[in-house]
Amino acid sequence: MSKPPLSATKKLGLPLLGLTLLCWVAFPFLPFLEIPHKAAVITAAVIGGEVLFVLAVALLGKEYWGQIKHGFKQAWNRTRRKNGQYR
Repeated sequence: MSKPPLSATKKLGLPLLGLTLLCWVAFPFLPFLEIPHKAAVITAAVIGGEVLFVLAVALLGKEYWGQIKHGFKQAWNRTRRKNGQYR
């Protein structure tokens, strides 16, 4: 069975979510690069990543937001179990 084609909002939201991930992955490496106005670039990357994340979630909808929350909850519980802090 084939899946129905993605809507325009989903086609726009998924790349925005990818750009958000790129901002978050690049953030720890930015202080080590030789770029002018480093503080402004890092601040813009953090704020831009957050804005892109909100826009992506708004475009993707409630189902994707639920998947993102579920993934974070699983990772959090796995970390707590690993550290012996789980009740």
